[in-house]
Amino acid sequence: MFKIAKRGVADVAPIEYMEGTASETIALGEALKVSSGKLTKAGAADEVTHICMGVKNDRGLFPVIAVQPYMYFETTSTATVAATSVGTAVKLHTDGLTVTATVGGPFVIDETDGATTNSTVVGHFTKPATAAA
Repeated sequence: MFKIAKRGVADVAPIEYMEGTASETIALGEALKVSSGKLTKAGAADEVTHICMGVKNDRGLFPVIAVQPYMYFETTSTATVAATSVGTAVKLHTDGLTVTATVGGPFVIDETDGATTNSTVVGHFTKPATAAA
């Protein structure tokens, strides 16, 4: 689960309420993107635009925060993220709640405990690099 670890500003991000893609389960702390105007799970290397902050309301809308450059998130990894990985952008796991140690994703590692399994990491989201033409 992605949760706020720290912010580079004193402001708290406002909660927005958005519709999720039909028949898709969205979980608390999940990394999301917007597709066709609706929330959907972000893929391994997708740009993450929102984080789910709770369950959907009676109107079927999910509370989310928009990811900002000054936000740092804590999560766990599915493999060891060593101290040498600080500054490296890694991919999201298929669950949308954790990261892998595979290079090439939208989550930049800023801190890691270096645990041999399921490292706890803190980082920020960035727009993924586009392939050269």
